Amino acid sequence: MQATFQNQQHKHIFFSGPKGIKTELEDNAMLNIKNEKFLFSEEKDDYIGQLILDQKNLTEWNLNQEPDKQRNVSKIINNNRADAIYYILKHRSANENQIRALDISETELLFEQAFLDELVNYLISQLNENRLFKIGCVWTAKGGHLVNYSKLNRISDDLDFYCRIEKDLAIPKLKKKVPREKYNMAGEVIEYDLEESPEEKRLKAMKSGNINSSVETLTLYDCIDKIRELRNQYRAEIYKTSAEKSIPMNLCYFLLNDPMPIKDCRTKDEAFRYRISKLRKSNLLVLLRLFCNIHNQTYKTEIENAQKKMNNMKRSIKEYSAEEKRFLVQAGKSYRLKQKEVIAQTGFGRTIVQKYWQL
Repeated sequence: MQATFQNQQHKHIFFSGPKGIKTELEDNAMLNIKNEKFLFSEEKDDYIGQLILDQKNLTEWNLNQEPDKQRNVSKIINNNRADAIYYILKHRSANENQIRALDISETELLFEQAFLDELVNYLISQLNENRLFKIGCVWTAKGGHLVNYSKLNRISDDLDFYCRIEKDLAIPKLKKKVPREKYNMAGEVIEYDLEESPEEKRLKAMKSGNINSSVETLTLYDCIDKIRELRNQYRAEIYKTSAEKSIPMNLCYFLLNDPMPIKDCRTKDEAFRYRISKLRKSNLLVLLRLFCNIHNQTYKTEIENAQKKMNNMKRSIKEYSAEEKRFLVQAGKSYRLKQKEVIAQTGFGRTIVQKYWQL
């Protein structure tokens, strides 16, 4: 009797679900974070602090609304948490009190970092072992384009500018008044014009339309209002550009054709792998799903034929002798299948597989 276990290359790869590759990588990540600790910083981060403030204001505003006018803000709060986790992992630093304010645990940070590593390592290993994955990315990139970040960069520059001005204005500046001369050379009393107050200067500048033409005309309140407005614009624009980039054809086009030079990457393949390693989780999952689709479409015929053989092999368990059961279990083991995969492919129970696994 000949065992006909499915070749792993000709096996349907599920993206999610109990048999999905995503689930397997998540399980690996959970195993890798046992007894690990996240290195926290005592210094608080301004960006995370603003996310906390936004979330607090949003929650309070929603609670103050009439019951029939209250909105489900869980999606916005989840986006806040996702932004915070991405920012923390990117900068490898976090303040423990700040992450607690966003309801983020240390375990969650460790898991997200480990899961990112698992995704990157799996995708790069598939690129190294299976050139069809790279070919599939090249074909997917046709019709794609680079995302235009000019508006986002402009908003970011303006935000940095007003944040710097806000910090300067927030520091109290005590100017010592220098006494003016009361008399001129002829001994006559000097008459000075009345000095304009800062508020009068600001109102005068507003009337002339030059409120932002000079930093001196900006007040602390102007900066705070402008920063709040720019942060809202930045968040809306980054969601827009992220959604555009996550389209598979655009993502593949970016990985293959991003014009930004990369230090220490001598070949296009090295640059391709480096860009994958710097992707955020949402884009890595898009790439993982694309890999599953490429694999399943490429080996569609082989997968269907192998599945037919497996269906023919799955006879009633009563028809197998003890020797046949042992042979099939050991054959599955020789194919480097896990016990749960042998159970799925033979139809044997867990007890039978465990019984013959070590023989």
